[in-house]
Amino acid sequence: MPQSDIFKRVLTVGPDIKGFGGISAVLQSYSRTLPYFTYTSSNSRYGTLAGLFPLALTLAKMPIYRLRGFKTLHVHSATGKSYIRKRFILKWGQALGFRTIFHCHGGSFPAYAEAAGRDRIVAFLNSCDAVAVLSKGWKKYFSGTLGCKRVFVVDNIIEPPQIPAVRKPHASGDTVTLVFFGRMTKEKGFFDLVEALELLKSDYGDRMRIIIGGDADADTFNADMKARGLDRIIEYAGWVRGEAKDRILRRADVVILPSYIEGIPITLLEAGVYRMPSIATTVGGIPEIISDGVNGQLIPPGKPEAIAAAIKNYLDSPELIDAHGKAGAENIVRYLPDTVIDELRELYMAIDRD
Repeated sequence: MPQSDIFKRVLTVGPDIKGFGGISAVLQSYSRTLPYFTYTSSNSRYGTLAGLFPLALTLAKMPIYRLRGFKTLHVHSATGKSYIRKRFILKWGQALGFRTIFHCHGGSFPAYAEAAGRDRIVAFLNSCDAVAVLSKGWKKYFSGTLGCKRVFVVDNIIEPPQIPAVRKPHASGDTVTLVFFGRMTKEKGFFDLVEALELLKSDYGDRMRIIIGGDADADTFNADMKARGLDRIIEYAGWVRGEAKDRILRRADVVILPSYIEGIPITLLEAGVYRMPSIATTVGGIPEIISDGVNGQLIPPGKPEAIAAAIKNYLDSPELIDAHGKAGAENIVRYLPDTVIDELRELYMAIDRD
């Protein structure tokens, strides 16, 4: 059997593929790049009640897929309600005779495991044929701390833009444009970022801009930024994807993500393929993507003054944007489709041999 044919027998389950967020972005890339991709949704981007229909439909379709020869059930999960739904789906898959893979994307999974009952969660994870994680650090946690038996690293996937990003050299005095993509919450470090901008606005307000791609009410957000004196610095773009996101990433110079909790953030991988450096925190798998002073700057979470210092560093030394952006592009190879497809093939073949 050709190695690519193993993908024909995999049923992938995850959140609404047309939704926003990291898992949906990964699934969208899978749909465009895998040799074969069969997917069904476990929820809806329109909310919990709307999500009951796709969940019920998925559960009803699974026996049909099994009768058609699908052998592997690959389920992508975060924590909380996502984990509860996916656990139910995987248990149903096991009853139907699927080989099962729990693919963890939730950066808060260690805290969730402790709160929800570690022994119960470990027992469930070990009932699966494999656990897929996003980084070497997570593999150490799942294998060592939790004692999971079969853990595989499957890197998050990022596709390069169809037209490569071209960067002009940065010169002293240039305006530097940063971009933040994510939910505008404490966990994403958004309020720390706003505080950092307030620290910088008097000295650098005419030389920095930041584009916010998030989920706020535009009128409320803009009024709040005006009250803080940041309305000339911040541009609110809302949730963006596709061509709109491509245009923003080509305009930007630096990606910033001051999160408290993360796995392997797609936005930092996007920085790499668009030849940009990143300012990000030392949490989750981020240090496996960003090397401090090489392809970006690493800062501790919860420190607005550290965010401000990192932004100031690029404003004062714009040549670092070019050097770090080039290094970021070179560092991103392991997350490109060919590499990730090989990792998935290895995972599927490993459990298929059992």
